[in-house]
Amino acid sequence: MKRFHVHLHVDDLDRSIGFYSQLFAAQPARIESDYAKWMLEDPPVNFAISTRGSKPGIDHLGIQTDDAEELAALKARAQAADMALLDEGTTTCCYARSEKHWITDPQGVAWEHFHTLGNIPARMTTEKTYNALFICTGNSARSILAEGILDELGQGRFRAYSAGSHPKGEVHPLALATLERLHLPTTGYRSKSWDELVAPGAPMFDFIFTVCDNAAGEVCPVWPGKPVSAHWGVPDPAAVEGSEEQQRKAFMDAALTLKRRIELFLSLPLQRLDAMSLQHELRAIGKHIFERYLTVWVLLCIVAGIALGQFAPGAFQAVGRMEVAQVNLPVGLLIWIMVIPMLLKVDFGALGQVRQHWRGIGVTLFVNWAVKPFSMALLAWLFIRHVFADWLPADQIDSYVAGLILLAAAPCTAMVFVWSRLTGGDPMFTLSQVALNDTIMVFAFAPIVALLLGLSSIVVPWDTLLISVVLYIVIPVIIAQVWRRSLLRRGQAAFDRALERIGPLSIAALLLTLVLLFAFQGQAILQQPLVIAMLAVPILIQVFFNSGLAYWLNRRVGEKHNIACPSALIGASNFFELAVAAAISLFGFHSGAALATVVGVLIEVPVMLLVASGMSTVTIYHNPDCGTSRNTLALIRASGIEPTVIEYVKAPPDRETLKALIARMGMRVRDVLRVKGTPYKELNLDAAHWSDDQLIDQMLAHPILINRPIVVSPLGVRLCRPSDMVIELLPQRPAGEICKEDGTTLLVDTPIAGSDPDLALALHEAGLPTADLTEPGRRFFAYATVSGERVGFGGFEHMGQDVLVRSLVVLPQARHRGTGSGMLAILLRRAFDEGGRQAWLLTTTAAPFFERAGFSPAERTAAPAAILATRQAASLCPSSAALLSRRMTL
Repeated sequence: MKRFHVHLHVDDLDRSIGFYSQLFAAQPARIESDYAKWMLEDPPVNFAISTRGSKPGIDHLGIQTDDAEELAALKARAQAADMALLDEGTTTCCYARSEKHWITDPQGVAWEHFHTLGNIPARMTTEKTYNALFICTGNSARSILAEGILDELGQGRFRAYSAGSHPKGEVHPLALATLERLHLPTTGYRSKSWDELVAPGAPMFDFIFTVCDNAAGEVCPVWPGKPVSAHWGVPDPAAVEGSEEQQRKAFMDAALTLKRRIELFLSLPLQRLDAMSLQHELRAIGKHIFERYLTVWVLLCIVAGIALGQFAPGAFQAVGRMEVAQVNLPVGLLIWIMVIPMLLKVDFGALGQVRQHWRGIGVTLFVNWAVKPFSMALLAWLFIRHVFADWLPADQIDSYVAGLILLAAAPCTAMVFVWSRLTGGDPMFTLSQVALNDTIMVFAFAPIVALLLGLSSIVVPWDTLLISVVLYIVIPVIIAQVWRRSLLRRGQAAFDRALERIGPLSIAALLLTLVLLFAFQGQAILQQPLVIAMLAVPILIQVFFNSGLAYWLNRRVGEKHNIACPSALIGASNFFELAVAAAISLFGFHSGAALATVVGVLIEVPVMLLVASGMSTVTIYHNPDCGTSRNTLALIRASGIEPTVIEYVKAPPDRETLKALIARMGMRVRDVLRVKGTPYKELNLDAAHWSDDQLIDQMLAHPILINRPIVVSPLGVRLCRPSDMVIELLPQRPAGEICKEDGTTLLVDTPIAGSDPDLALALHEAGLPTADLTEPGRRFFAYATVSGERVGFGGFEHMGQDVLVRSLVVLPQARHRGTGSGMLAILLRRAFDEGGRQAWLLTTTAAPFFERAGFSPAERTAAPAAILATRQAASLCPSSAALLSRRMTL
């Protein structure tokens, strides 16, 4: 049975529900915060009202069918009558998932024909509401469409925003017209700068989507909270030239593309995906089908190439003979189509930024040009000439070695931007590093290849090598940069359109080249199918070795995680397009060199994704019954990371894992023991006779004895007590004022000198001693909230296992918020890490505060001589000051 459908926009939902309930003598079948629906039987009508429209009245009419066959019949009838039809396919609207299409009558009234597939439950009030931002350059078309679509489909679970890097100041009229055609609200939109959304009071975003290629390549603001980002490039409908109908179609195509992507986004299990998996899924939604399944396409090309080579060898032999001066013309053309779009995105103007991160740039250059080519040559010599030599064809050994050398001789140009974004890398560093590498590549590629091939006793003609450099580096760079400037002179829209048109061609050219290669290599692979696996071994080792080396060196020279990650990924990646071209030019289609470079193509994407994931993974050994552990987990999540959570009481680590964790923390085994709430005292573990191995035995037998939480990240391993200590392990701090379960604020400490004037002023105003601040042996810290508000100071003097806590002062504006307790906990942890085990302090006014923190009054005769000899105890503090002490534990 079909139902007639009417959808009205109303101003007052509650009043309208009352009116129509009386009119129909029936209650709505469904009521939501902005929507109500009656399913009437006599006559059969689906009558809906909502408050989403810009003005009250009829929004649209329609016919609801019971099944897909009836819907298909309606569609066929409309098409047979030459009615203009908009097919939405499967879509989500009005709290239901439907299959639908639209037509418009001569009066302009929209009609929808639809078949409901199922209802969508309303959002629970306790469910998290996500903020999502869509960015394009002008913020007048694509980002506006995306904002409107997500606001509607998100049904209160998402709040959508849009902004631009260079806003045009007004929303494109066709964007609003398209939203109206999709029966979405058309009011409240404006073209605005992204600077508004990083100002104080702006919302904190969970997701950032760029919907134009230009915005994706720009240096964005630093968004608080480390939102998950993805590029969902859509052709610019505003750039379409032609009739008004063609322009309207372009806007509708863009809207439907965004709608499909947003529906996929909304179907993701956001709460169950870790940060890296979520980022991967979001980027996959925005990718072209070739990019999304590149490894699968490469495998298909292998199969297709081998099959075609067996069934049509003559055709491929003809292609192989199409050469001029040892350059295969079809391959040369395909390589240009591959490489030029990548080089078109490179802005050599970014070379001026290299000085900003000179240490990271220096490390990357060292690994790219002084380590990676030579380490690959060494690995090729080891595995190809020795380890696997007996299983490889003897006449191809040199060629395999040459191919591996070519593969590692130049760093990647294009995909590193993806790897950098996956790890939260600094985009300007990545851009400037790629520009510098491409400049060096023009001059360094040929000498490095010639040197390493010569050292490997492989002779190649210099003229052929130089021709390869000119053909596959110099000329493409010149073409790309001249084209880039020409397009940008015509406007950003022209540049965006060009990138959108040629992007898929680049990947198609790569895949066609692979088909050609495997057509020529098919016979050899069929005879020795394990050759690909053997060639992959040195490639895998060099990727992991060089990425690890680059990351470690960056951290050693003081670079942050967001520089070390892209540096490591650039250092490990390969410009495989250039390697393939050079291998064919130097050694031919049938060569082992060509096959070796193609193996690099096959494993590049999955391996680099694995490396990127490893650089962003955080693991917490968690006890949900522990407040400190819960706080630490919440802080990790507030930084934008969904960690791997191991409830170690239920699933304790094995002996080797536990020993490794303790060693990486740099702690004694005894210091990792948990005393409170454990069988510590019953087992008499305080006794000195227990060895480290025996203590570990007890931890494994009673996992509750393992203190918590232990956090493992690319930045280190730490027992995070207090929970504030986790901040140093996170690639990016949580944004805003983060409170713990007890309501106290998350604090960050910074070492300062005793000569700091703010320290002296704060102590003076609090009536605390200042005369000895600059004397040696003192450690001082400033404390602030994550947002940077300074809240106080503190310090200690360290004398073996005894520590004198001193100069602890909370600034007036931060008092009565639990700030002092948080500062003291961090200060004691710093002293503990330096070997302190017994804390002492003198106070005239704050004894109750310190006693609540675990200190107990002590006689001066009980204090070590070193404590009594300090300036604080000997002269600066009055004799009436109370002496307090406590044992320091974690």
